[in-house]
Amino acid sequence: GGDGQASPTLGGLLGLSNARLGSVKTRFEGLCLLSLLVSGSSTETFGQNCLAWLRSLQHLIQSQDPPPTMELAVLVLRDLLEYSCQLPELARDIGTNHIPGLLTSLLALKPECQVSALEGSKACMLFYPRACGSLRVSAKWLGGGRRSCWRGRREWWILLFLLAPQGKLATFFLAHVDAETPHLQQLACDCYALLPSLGAGFAQGLKYTECWEQQVHCLLATLHSLLGTLYEGAETEPLQYEGPGMEIPLPAPEEGQTNFLLHLKLRFAGLARCLCKMLSNEFPAPVTVPVHDILGLICRTLNISSKNIGWFGDGPLRLLFLPSIHLEILDLLSALILACGPRLVRFGGILCRLFPQVLTTWSTGRDLLLPGHERPYSAVRTRLYQIVDLWVQVAGAASGILQGHRPHSEALLGHLIADISPLTETLKLREGCSSSDGKPSASKRPRLSDLGSSGSSVHRKHDPGANSDVCLAALRGLSRTVLLSGSLLKEQAHKRLQELVTPLLIGLSQAEPLPGSPYSRASCRRELYRLLLALVLAPAPSCPPPLHCALQLLSHGRTDANLQVSSFCTEALVVCNALLHPRVPSLQPPLAGLSGPPPVSSEISPAVASPFRPTPPLPFPAARLPPPISPSAPPSVAPSANSLGLPLPSLTPGQLPPRLTPEEPTLPASPGTAEAVALAAGAKMRRPIFIHYDKEEEEDVELSLESDSDDSVVIVPKGQLGKMLNNTSAAAPAGLAPAPPAPPPLPPAAPPPIP
Repeated sequence: GGDGQASPTLGGLLGLSNARLGSVKTRFEGLCLLSLLVSGSSTETFGQNCLAWLRSLQHLIQSQDPPPTMELAVLVLRDLLEYSCQLPELARDIGTNHIPGLLTSLLALKPECQVSALEGSKACMLFYPRACGSLRVSAKWLGGGRRSCWRGRREWWILLFLLAPQGKLATFFLAHVDAETPHLQQLACDCYALLPSLGAGFAQGLKYTECWEQQVHCLLATLHSLLGTLYEGAETEPLQYEGPGMEIPLPAPEEGQTNFLLHLKLRFAGLARCLCKMLSNEFPAPVTVPVHDILGLICRTLNISSKNIGWFGDGPLRLLFLPSIHLEILDLLSALILACGPRLVRFGGILCRLFPQVLTTWSTGRDLLLPGHERPYSAVRTRLYQIVDLWVQVAGAASGILQGHRPHSEALLGHLIADISPLTETLKLREGCSSSDGKPSASKRPRLSDLGSSGSSVHRKHDPGANSDVCLAALRGLSRTVLLSGSLLKEQAHKRLQELVTPLLIGLSQAEPLPGSPYSRASCRRELYRLLLALVLAPAPSCPPPLHCALQLLSHGRTDANLQVSSFCTEALVVCNALLHPRVPSLQPPLAGLSGPPPVSSEISPAVASPFRPTPPLPFPAARLPPPISPSAPPSVAPSANSLGLPLPSLTPGQLPPRLTPEEPTLPASPGTAEAVALAAGAKMRRPIFIHYDKEEEEDVELSLESDSDDSVVIVPKGQLGKMLNNTSAAAPAGLAPAPPAPPPLPPAAPPPIP
């Protein structure tokens, strides 16, 4: 009954959606209904109506509706393409008959709908990359005489890659790479990075990998050229690009324009983002990343500093663009680290020298501000600390960060400590004016002008989150470095960090952080406790860890008002307590040479089995057991009770061997089975027996039910105690006799040694 009612309802929705899409006034409502149908319909319904929906969307795109309608249409188109590519037969039909025309309609949208055009093109290239490769121009587009002007075959194919294979798509994307709108520029970069993966082989005789590598080299060549033009004269020894790539033919901006440098800066940022996306996107074939050339561009860009840029002409504008240029290049370095991973370890020396160099470049004027004010160039320093954290996360102890006695390690540690330490306010004491006659004058009330000019008033305008981002990034990078390579750091670095972290946490536990301090942010306090835990877990070989200090500080941290901070302190305190007071020895895998079953709990003393207890000396004298008697013997010859007044187990004559030899145990493997059988038969439960040897007289033997902390506790040989317990459990169902009186003492005898 439910299916019969659902089918008319679905049919009514389909008809209503088609009717709404057919009218210009109600087209937006029809798109809303279509969005619900595309995402909520079943596979069968979607397969039956997908082509009709796609034709309606293509007709709507060609109708040049207002931008809001076009944005919603592109969103519905993306969902439809994503679901349709999962059905092979439907995907084959759409890729062959609809994608080329749909791309052509998207590229023809009016200028105010360029964001929708890029969104739709990106969706087509993501879900139907093979079908998008057909939208290109053949080699005849270049003309037959063009090839003769190039020196070799390689240059001809590069030019053909730059112009013919990409065709309309590449031209459309490159036209928006230098757009002033950030979202439009990012979409153009995303689409341009997808070009090498289009088509069956994409280019005229070029494979996927060759297309990807050629596009990377062409981007590198263009970026080098743009950087040389943008900062001409500001480089002492510019690094020239010597790779196989050629510059991408882009329209050159006129130098007389007022926004000439802005166009160059936007174009450099856009092409750098294209390169980042190519390194971060998944590619259908393995490619070779030109690490040397990319690192050359990164080092050349980061070597440009404000010292070589003049203050006349366009110098201030070039200097204004330099932080954003460095940020784009740092994003490229992050993408390179993620793409290559630990294979960049052989370039670790370059990275370790590059990090403090960038921090030194952007450290000007950072000590001239009062607390509560954001330090200059914090965005660049924050991004660099994030890359340091990423590099340590990827390479681990092989990253080389803060290792050794090299100058760049000292410089990086100094920058980290400076950004972690909160700004402090210094008070300057001025000598007061004395009276002319030398007599003490009455105290005067301070004037408002004096309070305002002193610069040390209690209430001051401040930014609550000042310097918190850079402090958080520095703490994360430093804590990960100490945790993963703390044993490789020198002792002086550990001491400096302990002397920094401990007073900071003591101050936080005693009073609230000052207004404007980065530690008024809960995430900074949590990372500071994490750094303390890293110093405890990974100390230097010759520097003791601050374990006991950490226990007290973490105990205070549990009372933090923020739940994240208090929860982390609670977890860290459990870890530190486990290091200081281990509860039980850790589990160890069984040795390969041992073939026998593991010993049961009643045969091994827990005190001896603990690895934290010294091993007793061997050999030990064997125990002298009382002579066996039968259960019907008179009480005068019964075995004596021990010092606790507990009866001793009875033994048969055959259970007294002349020498105690190890045997296979006869008790069951699981502890407690024999006791359960005895209890079921009505007997009293007997606890494990431990044999103690008194240090004064070796002939005295004492059987106790409790283990002792004395060093004289030994292990009863295998099998001997098992036989004793077996006889006890066998005699339990028949009833236990009362404890007989103690017999006369045994004569002393020399016990044989245990083998």
